[in-house]
Amino acid sequence: MIIRLLYALFFCFLIACTDSDEKEHYNKYSCKNVTTIQSIDSTENFLALVNSNHLYYLKNSYINHLDKSLDNWNRIDSNIIDSLLIIKRFRGCDSNGSQCLNIEKYTLWENKIISFEGVGSGYMADIDFQYDKKGRIHKYIDVHTIYKFFYFKNILKEVVKFEKDNGNEIAVEKFTFTSC
Repeated sequence: MIIRLLYALFFCFLIACTDSDEKEHYNKYSCKNVTTIQSIDSTENFLALVNSNHLYYLKNSYINHLDKSLDNWNRIDSNIIDSLLIIKRFRGCDSNGSQCLNIEKYTLWENKIISFEGVGSGYMADIDFQYDKKGRIHKYIDVHTIYKFFYFKNILKEVVKFEKDNGNEIAVEKFTFTSC
């Protein structure tokens, strides 16, 4: 009987500790623009967000950095610097390799992309990715915009888009999820 009571208390303590951080932030921001993204079930919310193209470089970075075929790229360089894997890819280069139409650089730490830089025909991107203690994406930061990811009980519940304005972050759009 005492063992069951101790086990129940330990379990309640464990749940209280793991959820408190998430409860503080989930559903904290209200926005005029709310976009609902459909997913198969709540465990697939992140995948539904990636496939929605609302965060274009999130999809590109997570999928395309694995493309190591030279069919699409003239040259691919990989280096490890201070435990970071740096992958640079070059496409549409001149015969010297000094001028290229498309250059992408991915920086990975522990198999997670922490930054993406890309320059190509019609685009320029500089994206930083930040992760929480559990290894889940927490922030997606580009030049003018920050996307913050909010989880509850280890499930992505919403993403809030903030725009930078004179050093301040203003919530302008919220992405929520619904299951089919």
